[in-house]
Amino acid sequence: MQNPLEYVFVQDSDYGRTISIRIDQTVLVRLKKGNEEDCEWQLSSYSAVEPVGDITEVEYMGVRYSVFRLKPTDSGDSMLEFLYFEGEKRREQVDAFKIGLVITEESGQEMSPDQK
Repeated sequence: MQNPLEYVFVQDSDYGRTISIRIDQTVLVRLKKGNEEDCEWQLSSYSAVEPVGDITEVEYMGVRYSVFRLKPTDSGDSMLEFLYFEGEKRREQVDAFKIGLVITEESGQEMSPDQK
């Protein structure tokens, strides 16, 4: 039997989607950043998950990303919202990213998209 995947990867192109995960998985959210130093993504609203560690900043092929690690704390439906700020003192909101989660308790249970 194959071991279940520990991580579920989410990126910019998943905007607005609903993702099914198990409660024993960790969600990695990777969001594109501008090249300016005065910009950042912030996790602004969430339920049934908790952040794990600090936001990681990575660069790949000249593109900068913010990476968030989130661990489910409860089963059920959750909506995550991230806000993007730039400008002096990072006060001007210029973008947002939202994604839904369906968190299941069963480690072997998988839900199809039409079961949402």
